[in-house]
Order: sequence, then structure tokens, then C-alpha cells
Amino acid sequence: MEFDQTDCARLAGQAQYARIKAVLCDADLEAEDRGPHDILLRSDWYDACQIPAIHAPEEYMILLAAGGPGVCIIGYLNRESEPITAQMQVHRVWGPWEDFEPADEGTVEETLLSYARCFIPVCIA
Repeated sequence: MEFDQTDCARLAGQAQYARIKAVLCDADLEAEDRGPHDILLRSDWYDACQIPAIHAPEEYMILLAAGGPGVCIIGYLNRESEPITAQMQVHRVWGPWEDFEPADEGTVEETLLSYARCFIPVCIA
């Protein structure tokens, strides 16, 4: 059986999801976990000629693995800058980010939201 780059990206996504679930369930693992590779925030578009005061971020990306394959969690923030949605994405080498739904019997979005909430308030405060 041959694996292409898309298969490798999906395997990386599933592995990161398994790591997230393990970290959320085990305080010892949480203490040892190095966390995400990077956390990025983005606010709304605005007119370049009318630079506003600092806008609260509206979207986030938690980069779990960079390069190829890459894995991230993206979502929207509420007015208090708390994550309210979470979606995992993967990408193969030189490929675009694609939505990825990890195989799980539980609620994937709630697991990803729980993980995102561990980092987003900390990086904004």
C-alpha cells in the first residue's frame, strides 16, 4: 500500500489529535507537553487609510506542526477573545490547508476547543 502526501498529512493530523486528547486527560503529560509550535491571531479587514485603534482579534490559528505535513487548529473568537469554534486543518508539502476531521467517537470540536482555550486567553492577556 502506497501513501501519498495527502495520506501523510492526514496521519499527522490524526497523531496530533491523539496527542491533544492525551494531554487534556493527563496532567503529567500536560506538564511535559511542549505545546503548539505557534499561535497566530487575526482581526478584521479595515481601510488602509483609516488605521483604527487596536482591534480585538477575531480569528486564531494554533500551529501544531509546521512544514509538510503541517497541522493546525483554526477558529473564531468571541468579543472577549475566547475561542468559540475549532476546526483542524492539515496540509501536504507545498499544498493548501484543507479541513480535516479526526476519527473519534467523541466530540472532536469540543476536544479542539478545550485545547485552544488552554492557550488563547494566555497569549492575549
